[in-house]
Amino acid sequence: MKLNMLLLLLASAISCMGCGEDIKSEDHLIYNRVWESHSAISDRDLVNNVIFAEGKSGIGIFEQTSYYHNESDLFIHERTNKDNQMRINHLQRDTTYTVSVIAWTCNKGEYKYCLKIYPAPQGSSQYYSNDGMEVDTSSLKMISHKKNPFQR
Repeated sequence: MKLNMLLLLLASAISCMGCGEDIKSEDHLIYNRVWESHSAISDRDLVNNVIFAEGKSGIGIFEQTSYYHNESDLFIHERTNKDNQMRINHLQRDTTYTVSVIAWTCNKGEYKYCLKIYPAPQGSSQYYSNDGMEVDTSSLKMISHKKNPFQR
């Protein structure tokens, strides 16, 4: 029983590596790039992606995709005044929550950048990106909202 609890605590600590204050977020890396949970290993392999567009507040997309499948959810995001925190509002669900979002240069395998979202609102909590995965998000600015959920 004690061994099971120790293993559970160790697994919890490992799953939260990179979500604490020990990593200084490079916020400029967060925005206007595709972040993916992993590289697809087959046409049917589902990959979780996230894009934060427009800077410290704007539109974003969570998606789960393969060569044959795509599901996506639009959200509004806003960086708070607290370190590494971001409020996210899923537009379809009209649900708002606060998460920590940290991006840093990590050179992990084939990837140059790492992103941690904690707790994970959807999909993965760890994402990766490279140079060349930047995106032009200007078309997302055309999406209009009746009301910004963060303005009261």
